[in-house]
Order: sequence, then structure tokens, then C-alpha cells
Amino acid sequence: MNNKQQEFENKITKLKSLNRKVLNIKRDAQFWVEKSFEKILSELDLKREEIKREFEAKLDAYYLSLRDELKTKMNKMTCALQKSLIEIPSDLDLDPQNQKKSIDLNFEKIKKSINQHYKFLSDSKIGESFKLSSPNKEINMADIFGKLHQNESSIDYELTCSIDSHESTVTCIEIFNDKIISGSLDSTIKIWQKNEGICLKKLTDHSDSVFSLSINENYLASGSADKTIKIWNLNKLECVRTLRGHNDYIHCLKFFKNGQLLSGSFDKTIKIWDLKQGNYLSSSLCLNTLSDNKADIYCLEEGDNMIIAGLTDDSIQTWNLKTGAPMKTLKGHNNIVLCLKQLNSCLLASGSLDTTIKIWNVYTGQCLTTLKRHKQGVRCLAKLNNGQFVSGSDEGRFNIWNIETGESIKSFEAHKDKIYCIIETNNQEIITGSKDKFIKIWSPK
Repeated sequence: MNNKQQEFENKITKLKSLNRKVLNIKRDAQFWVEKSFEKILSELDLKREEIKREFEAKLDAYYLSLRDELKTKMNKMTCALQKSLIEIPSDLDLDPQNQKKSIDLNFEKIKKSINQHYKFLSDSKIGESFKLSSPNKEINMADIFGKLHQNESSIDYELTCSIDSHESTVTCIEIFNDKIISGSLDSTIKIWQKNEGICLKKLTDHSDSVFSLSINENYLASGSADKTIKIWNLNKLECVRTLRGHNDYIHCLKFFKNGQLLSGSFDKTIKIWDLKQGNYLSSSLCLNTLSDNKADIYCLEEGDNMIIAGLTDDSIQTWNLKTGAPMKTLKGHNNIVLCLKQLNSCLLASGSLDTTIKIWNVYTGQCLTTLKRHKQGVRCLAKLNNGQFVSGSDEGRFNIWNIETGESIKSFEAHKDKIYCIIETNNQEIITGSKDKFIKIWSPK
């Protein structure tokens, strides 16, 4: 029996076992569903009682503190009033025979005494001046009680294809229809039949390491240590243009939604190229160069009308896409920022050689949270179709995260060496590329 037949029979056995479980549940679906909710409903009841006790204790403590504060003020004022020497001045000259003189001599004394009397009377009613202020905002029970979110630890993937792909590190991966496109430090780009792991074409036009790939429509851009960008027609699998302008490694490329191609280099510049569809074969124009950077450009991402770059000085810089004007500098990592991924219009994830992932408000520049599950550098990030995101790291593992809570859902041991690139297909497969030279396809169980 060959390996393929053995694998087929194992799958049949597994399917029959799963089918028996399904039929058992179908006989009394309500029972099984209600049983699955027992734990969370019990947790909900316990949480309610716990919060009630804690809330009542804090409520009583705060109430008593306010009463003590008022009693202290009340005693202090009572003591002050009792000790007050306020009275009508004894040296007033009230001789009616000399009224004008009396008025002139004693007017200020009388006026001062009247004010003292008024203050005394006011102080005796000081309690009427206190009131309870309204809270700044309504009590948010979701913040106190917590929100329901589905425990996704049941998410699982299995290795369905392993491709011994290149002669050196697999640095970048893209998906084109049912094909995988990979770039490598061996200076080649390879086209693979995804489902079978068969190499369909090897592109060898670059003379040095290929660091980055990006696709727009039927065209592929590749950036290399040979300081060039090559544009490939994916239907013909041939190079149609070579772009020159950088003075050092081109480490990152990204086609933006407007059709422009952005390139980041170790020459500390970002270039914006006019490569809209239909213009690939004509004279390619560098529209702008962002050259006021103090560090090499390691990775690029697109925000809302925004260019986002991770730099080798541990920072993240943003620019206005239309004007090229610098916007924000995000600081918080303690080593090179290796990868970026925009999670939504506001949230940005960054992975670093410092082993952490940080979630940022890209508009304010505020770091909202730091995720610390990985033990080595985080080299790649990808957003998943189910709203989660995945990270690949130097310890050869990839980790799935809940965007809303920042919780680590599950970790997978994937490669024997660093994971340099990670991407999800439309079929929710995860594809990883590694320093171990393998490309691996992981399918949901």
C-alpha cells in the first residue's frame, strides 16, 4: 500500500468517526447545545454575585468616607463658631448729640462688624452649600461585568503541504489565483501550484537576494538587494520593466490601493512610483522620495491616506500619502520594527526583534497594548478573514490573536527555524515561509 492510499484510508476512518458523533448530536441537538452553554451560564451567575458583593462593599466604603468627611467639617465649623469673638464693637460712640461725628468715626467699624455678623450667620449654614456632584459618565456595566466573547481555542490547523522550496531563506510570499509566489535570499522567485507543491516557473532576473513581493492585478513587483525593482507580467511570467533609483537594498515593497507602488530601502528613503494599470510598459515615474529619515526602512504598510514604515532605529514613522509630509513618530519598541499590519482604520499592529507585538492607535500615536507571547523576534504579521490576526516569529512558531481582546488564541510549532513570511488564502489556509527553506500550507481542521 503506497503512502497516498494509506492517507486516503486514514481520512475515511476519520470521516466515519466524525459522522457517528454528528448523528449522535442530531438525535437531541437541543440537549447538546444547552450542555455546551452550562459553563458560561454558571460563570455568569457567579460573576454577578461576586460583582454585587464587591460593588456593595465599595459603595458602603465610599458612602462612609463621605459621611466622615462631612462630620469632620461639621465639627470643625461648630468649634470655630463657638470660639468666635464676634460682637458689637464696645467702643462705638453712639452719642445722639454728636451724631455726625459718631458716624464719621465709627462708620468703618460698623460696616466691618456687619460683615462679620453676616459671615458668622453664613458659616452657621455652611452645610447647605454642600451637594453631590453628578458622575462624569454613566456606569458602564460592560467595563465592570465584562463582555461575552467566543472562546476560540478550538481553532486548529493541520499541515497539508510542505514544500522544500529554495536553496536559502524564503523571505516573502504572495498568492495569485491558485498559485504561490515565493522570493528568497537565493535571488530567485518561484511560482508554485498551491495544491500540489509543484514548481511551475523559476524567475532568475535578480542578481541578489529577493526581499519583498507585492501584487497588483496581473502584475508582480519584486524588490532586491541588487537595488532594483522588477515588474513581472504574471500571465506571461516574464519581467516587463526594471526600476532603478535606490542606492542600497530594497527591503520592502507595497502596492497601495491607488495603484502606486511604494518601495523602502536601506538607503533610508521611501520612493513612490507611478505604476497604475496600463502604465507598466511605459516610462515609469518616481513621483516622490521621502528622504528625511535617520534610519533604514525595514517594512511598509498602508493606512488611511497614510504611509506607515517600520525603521531600524526601533521607531514607526507615518506620512501623509498625498503630500508626503511627516505625521507621527511612534516609539515604544526596544529593537528593530520588523513588520506592520493595519488591523482596521484605526489600529496598527507592529512586530519587533524585541519579541513583542504592539497595538497602536495610528492617529494619536498611542500604544494601546503590548503582546508578549513570543520568545524571539516577530518577523511577520497577517490579518485573517475571521477578524483575528496571526504572527510568525524567530522561534519557528506562528500565533493566532484575538484583535478585540489581544488574547493569544493558539500557538503552532511550524518550522525548525525563523518564520520570515506569513499569509492567508481565500480558503482560510495559512502559508508560511522560513529560513529552513520550506514553504508550508496549514489548513483549518
